[in-house]
Amino acid sequence: MLFVLAVYVGIVRQQKMEERDFADFGDGLNFFVAAMPALALCFFFNCYWLAKAFQDIRQRRDYRSLIGLVLVTLTWFVLYLASFHIS
Repeated sequence: MLFVLAVYVGIVRQQKMEERDFADFGDGLNFFVAAMPALALCFFFNCYWLAKAFQDIRQRRDYRSLIGLVLVTLTWFVLYLASFHIS
């Protein structure tokens, strides 16, 4: 999460340094190349975590995996909301 935020902040700083009010194609491409592998890895990890949480609930009635996943999802959401205040 911190890596994705660092990539985003770097792109925003570059825009401000160049005195631009908008992102151009190069900014989107830089974000895609730098952050998308990390986002894809986190997405697949979270999908696996969700499957494990459902299996734990079904087999043992254990909710710890689901609670952890909800906390991580809320952290991603807070990061998403924080990105609006950075730019």
